[in-house]
Amino acid sequence: MRACILSTCVLALAACGGAGTSSADAQPSEADPTAAASTGGASGEVPDLGGLPEAYRSANLNNGRQQWFLCAACHQIADGATHSVGPDLHGVFGDTAASNPSFPLYSPALKESGIVWSAETIDSWIENPRTILASTTMIFPGLRKPEDRRDLIAYLWIESGGDAE
Repeated sequence: MRACILSTCVLALAACGGAGTSSADAQPSEADPTAAASTGGASGEVPDLGGLPEAYRSANLNNGRQQWFLCAACHQIADGATHSVGPDLHGVFGDTAASNPSFPLYSPALKESGIVWSAETIDSWIENPRTILASTTMIFPGLRKPEDRRDLIAYLWIESGGDAE
């Protein structure tokens, strides 16, 4: 019960932009040509999005990081991270849904779904998980804007080790 309340509070805080981010992070400069493919790091190095389909390679990773705060209420993405309310998503690209043996809380429907996580399946899932799997136990309401999903998926790709394949 506490985990549910905590994740709801974190989700609400993230949705209103109060998840420890500054307004400068929320909207990258339109004049910055690297903003679309940069996390805004000091190095200025553009991460490799070449393993993603073309539609995701022009992502704004700063916006993807902002969108991630919605997911971070329940998921971790760092290598070696522990599970939270939801499973750790490190290395999720190419995995079959509900296949991490160390996470015990997958719904039976997700276990039986046969979904393989790709940019496209994650895109459909995060638009509205219930349209993909009506009986999912995931409480995420979805991201309606295609550009927010594109940016989140590219951010997830970089942060979850998708570029290491």
